[in-house]
Amino acid sequence: MDIRTLTYFLVVAREKNITRAAKKLHMTQPPLSRQMRELEQEIGKPLFIRHSRSIELTEEGRLLRQRAVQIVDLMEKTERELQGVNEIQGIVRIGCAESQGMDAIAQILASLRLSFPNIHYKLYSKDADRVLDQLDAGAIDFGFVIGEVDIQNYEYRLLRSSAQWGVYVRYGHDLAAKDFILPKDLSAFPLILSRQTTNNSAFFSWIGKDMKDLDIVMTYDLIYNASWFAIHGFGVLVGLEGILSRNDLKFIPFSPISKAPLWLVWNKGQLFSKASQTVLNQIKRSCIP
Repeated sequence: MDIRTLTYFLVVAREKNITRAAKKLHMTQPPLSRQMRELEQEIGKPLFIRHSRSIELTEEGRLLRQRAVQIVDLMEKTERELQGVNEIQGIVRIGCAESQGMDAIAQILASLRLSFPNIHYKLYSKDADRVLDQLDAGAIDFGFVIGEVDIQNYEYRLLRSSAQWGVYVRYGHDLAAKDFILPKDLSAFPLILSRQTTNNSAFFSWIGKDMKDLDIVMTYDLIYNASWFAIHGFGVLVGLEGILSRNDLKFIPFSPISKAPLWLVWNKGQLFSKASQTVLNQIKRSCIP
């Protein structure tokens, strides 16, 4: 198994048709079909379910696609870094939780771009668990996670920014007239919580109830899609201030005040490219108290 074969495999998986994939790769169909069969033989598992006019991936094929994307991306990144070893350029990959704290990060990167126009970025919006998974897989250079997260196995720094917890409700909701939310206010309503929050003891300590005693009608990974359900009265959306900008929802903060810290994290012993190290250093200088 080599990079070229994995690249071919990814094109076949995307096109779902050997003939179309061959055209995309500027080659004929027989050698491409042969390489895919040889890949299956090497792995010892079928990667495709072949239909008369299309193909789909088996479970093993879907796993290989996931890993192949990471491998090919890492190889391309390594090639770019080696080609620009004497110059600060390349792609910096950042995983981040949704947070108003990203405003400060955006300002830093915008300023850096004036001095380093050949640094480019890949931004991945994920919850904390997914950001750490990407770090473990080497798919990002560093990340930002928010709230109570187990980061003891990583290098980490607490940033100046933090985020206020509260709820988003539609105007006209029973809670909409309130200026702040007390724990008792949520007992009578179905809740929409982030998946990370359901694993967050801080929230349940604040509300003074166990998860089993609450009506959690939905969980989400990223808040935008969940906001539609709050608009239609499906439940009270629990989230962080500043990450939704909608005229049809009102944010109401918790009282007592509950804030979530923002952490910068990266792998211990990680070797950074010059571009990644430059960006990381600037974030440390600007955002760490």
